[in-house]
Amino acid sequence: MDVVEKHVATRAEPRTTSQVTFVEQDLVLEAPVGTPLEEFIRAAEPLNARPMDAPIVAAIVDGQLRELTYPMTRDVVVRPVTLRDSDGMRLYRRSLVFLLATAARELFPGHEIVVEHALPNGGFLLHGDRARAVLGG
Repeated sequence: MDVVEKHVATRAEPRTTSQVTFVEQDLVLEAPVGTPLEEFIRAAEPLNARPMDAPIVAAIVDGQLRELTYPMTRDVVVRPVTLRDSDGMRLYRRSLVFLLATAARELFPGHEIVVEHALPNGGFLLHGDRARAVLGG
């Protein structure tokens, strides 16, 4: 006669940790709930058999693109996004545009900056008399 094992669910306390699974690395790391994604990625780098060939700028967390400051509040599956990935390059370019716009606003208050992406890898163009003065034109 076969013995059938019976599984019974019991009440449990909420966990105080989150687990991050790096599928491509076959690696699971654990840290307190709320730990930023960046901390998991830093901890995974020395354990990675295949080092990343470009800087990590974000990650896909359970299918959603997330920034590195994103807090881990539950168990998730993560795939790092590097500058070699199209999402990574897009994030990097947008960050540079934001930085350029912030600097232009501080240096030239009241003037408008227009950013055009005419080239596949992106290009920045300042319009107006102030831009010609800054660029020496």
